[in-house]
Amino acid sequence: MKRTAICLAAAVVCLSLAWMSPHDAEAVQVTWGELISANGPTTTDWELQGWIDQYFEDGSKGDGVVISKIVVVGTTPYFGDFIDNFNDTTGDPVGGASLDTVSFNAGTIGWISATSPGEPSYMNGFHTGAAQALDPALTLVDVFDKGVATKHANENPTQFGANLAIGGLEGTHVLIYAGTFGPTPPHTQMDIDAVTANFASEPNTTVTTLAGSAATPANLKAAIQNIGAQVNSPFKQFILFTTGHGANTTLDFGSVAGGTEVDPQSAHEVPIDLSLDDVGVWIADPGNLPQLVLLTSVPISTLTDVIVEINGQSFGDLSGADLSQLELPDGSTANRYALTMLDESLLNQFFTTNTIRIDNRSATESIFLVGAGIHSGAVARIIPEPSTVILAAIGLVGLAAFGWRRRKR
Repeated sequence: MKRTAICLAAAVVCLSLAWMSPHDAEAVQVTWGELISANGPTTTDWELQGWIDQYFEDGSKGDGVVISKIVVVGTTPYFGDFIDNFNDTTGDPVGGASLDTVSFNAGTIGWISATSPGEPSYMNGFHTGAAQALDPALTLVDVFDKGVATKHANENPTQFGANLAIGGLEGTHVLIYAGTFGPTPPHTQMDIDAVTANFASEPNTTVTTLAGSAATPANLKAAIQNIGAQVNSPFKQFILFTTGHGANTTLDFGSVAGGTEVDPQSAHEVPIDLSLDDVGVWIADPGNLPQLVLLTSVPISTLTDVIVEINGQSFGDLSGADLSQLELPDGSTANRYALTMLDESLLNQFFTTNTIRIDNRSATESIFLVGAGIHSGAVARIIPEPSTVILAAIGLVGLAAFGWRRRKR
């Protein structure tokens, strides 16, 4: 009798594991950075990388190697997550090895960011000094140093590549991308004005600004194509300056060819590790709404058959998800289902792991999962809290005023 009970228990465990286990699960957690647009779609770091490789006339167009003179100054939140796609290697695993297909010549690109990977940026921080110093009279190290001089204590700027002089001998083409969710904030407009003024009187120079409703992936791609056709000499330079809001996506990512099959009447759980600091930033930002994201290689025909949970709390089915197409560097396309997280308290605020559960209740249809994870939403620069010195000064002024009023009585 005892042996029979043990056998039955073992069978139940095995069936449970089989029910929970998908096929061909080879995914790994990756994080990529994104530029925000006013109308919803974002531009990923690997899309931006690919457009530059595709359109720049440097003798190696579209072959995965870029040798054009390029200066990149990124001040948006999470621009540090772009570094794995803008260095001199390919296949970097942090942002997804299969997504990093282009290398940049370390002698002809200069790249700086207000942040390290996984970090937001701060208002009146690195961006202020960097925008003011992006001037043809200076070098990229000067821009970096000026940004460091105004950075917030929590910003950790990064750099890669050559210390290029700002501007090309035969021509300079500046592209300012200021993607924001909503109207352009004053501090973002100040960045735009500072960079524009620095190049206003320079010969053989163009300045293209994409802000407000013009800051879209389609317009960014078109601007890069246009500038790429003009930067056709080693004596011409492309400068990309980013400001405004930023984003990143962290997900368990496989591939369209080798994703995870979730059988009918089965479920799949995906653990996603997020920084508690990031979760705190997302919750504190009143204009930000994170998203739960699923990528599939095959469209899901009946969205109501797929129930999604995070940390044990139901999101409901996929009928309310935003659906878009995500073209990957290998030419394959993933179907992106995004559920907006109206209640950000569903994210784990005490432990780093957030568990996503995909419950396939279809009787006949499998889900072919490429990835599952969390999109940060459009994250604004953090407004710094008043320093202790400022608070103390305000308190002293208040006490002095109180004393003066008492004496007056």
